[in-house]
Amino acid sequence: FFSHCDSRMVQDDGSAGQSTSIFRDMTRATKFQKKFQLPPDFSEVLKDFTREVLRDQPGDIYAYAANYFKRMALEAEGLEEVPAPEGASARAEMSPEQRQEVSDLRTRLLDAFSEEDFDKTAKLHCYVVKRVLTSTCNLSPDQALYLVSNCQNNLQTVDGSLDYEQFVLDNAKYVHFFMTTNYVFQNDKADADTVHGLTSEELSTQLMHLLQSNDESKTGRLYLETYHDCLRRAPLQLTHRDITLLTAEAVVSGDNYINIADETTRAFPLLQASAVFEVFQQAWNEGSI
Repeated sequence: FFSHCDSRMVQDDGSAGQSTSIFRDMTRATKFQKKFQLPPDFSEVLKDFTREVLRDQPGDIYAYAANYFKRMALEAEGLEEVPAPEGASARAEMSPEQRQEVSDLRTRLLDAFSEEDFDKTAKLHCYVVKRVLTSTCNLSPDQALYLVSNCQNNLQTVDGSLDYEQFVLDNAKYVHFFMTTNYVFQNDKADADTVHGLTSEELSTQLMHLLQSNDESKTGRLYLETYHDCLRRAPLQLTHRDITLLTAEAVVSGDNYINIADETTRAFPLLQASAVFEVFQQAWNEGSI
């Protein structure tokens, strides 16, 4: 084997001495390279940390990790627990009671959504999800709409449905917050005259032109997935939240089409709401609410 490799190197490089030296260096590095051993209990430590992250869903993972491992180290030494770092969200460190409340809430939401899932597909349309949130959890329409706008990676653009199990996993912490604080969204930005630098009329004109240019059959309708793709390609500086909200709130026919004129009219107030939700999200991530 080695003589075969050496001969190949001579043919390729034309230098037997140099090639053989390189080959031996490479094999020596592999053969004698130090094998590192995992520290004791390493896998269990990571498993415990991962479980806590999934349970608490922290907004700032770095601050959460630093606080978590400092607390574990001090507890191992029999010292007092470390307080949450300055600027970190207080929600990142839930009490055992709060964790249980969120866990119970997940079960409650899953049961409520499952009752609406008559076809047992684990998916529900956005308007059904909002109805369950307002009826089961007494959330306001704005709160339910915010939760739907969070589903950038969950929304099915073919029919406007959501995987409600993933929805519960991603949003239970927000539902718990709304239920325990009665938070009201500040509508300062909803009264703004522009969104992304466009007035309502300017937005409607540009969006109408874009959607009509994709309506090849001139029916005044677009397939929902086509509508979503148009929004993604639109030169309107739309955010992921904007696109999710416009797609999720679209009125869809039985054959999964939207009416261009109707959705153009509804776009401006939805983008105003999206701006309000983004302010809330930033405050949440910073731990200031």
